[in-house]
Amino acid sequence: MSSAPDDFEIIHHEVCSIHETWNLVLDLFKEDHDVEVLDQTGATAWMLIYNALLDSILLGLTRLVDDDPKTMQLQRIVSSTPVTELQQKLNSQLTRFKEKAKPLIKHRHGRVAHSNHKVARGDAMLPPISFSDFDELLGDLRELMNTVYQTREHAYFGYEYTRRIGGGKEVLECLRNGLRLSDVRDAAWEGLRTSEELFDNLRKYPDVG
Repeated sequence: MSSAPDDFEIIHHEVCSIHETWNLVLDLFKEDHDVEVLDQTGATAWMLIYNALLDSILLGLTRLVDDDPKTMQLQRIVSSTPVTELQQKLNSQLTRFKEKAKPLIKHRHGRVAHSNHKVARGDAMLPPISFSDFDELLGDLRELMNTVYQTREHAYFGYEYTRRIGGGKEVLECLRNGLRLSDVRDAAWEGLRTSEELFDNLRKYPDVG
């Protein structure tokens, strides 16, 4: 890519950031056995974190189809594509993305960015949004972005693999280690294991609680 970022490069980095957040959500909350660990180490805190992460992703996705032409939206890179056949393909992909994003946009206007009066009072309901809805929409976004990326870089960009060291898996391992140590400590206080058994547990830590 060029040294001075154009519209596509700016949106590219935004899409990377959205996927980074999504992968953090998947690392922490996708598997039931991981959620069980979170529930044991601060259920309320993790519930708030979960909701905040999903709302952040929702805002990021809906910004890409914002109605204001002055914003950094996907339409900008579609409209700036000079090749007619490629632009037609991108327009089709963008239309599909916008259609699937409609439930998220309703959440943005009614709950996240604004507090709709009827929604807040419980007189109106927002459409449900599932993990699979986010996943499918992100898949469509990757397809659109790579249609452009491949014409620029002659390569596929793996947005779905965007993550940083020190993510959700590392957090979960620390929490599991803490639970294992708590188990050894509680056993020591309650006299449930001999000194030899406790030392054996510690020597095997963190593999054995």
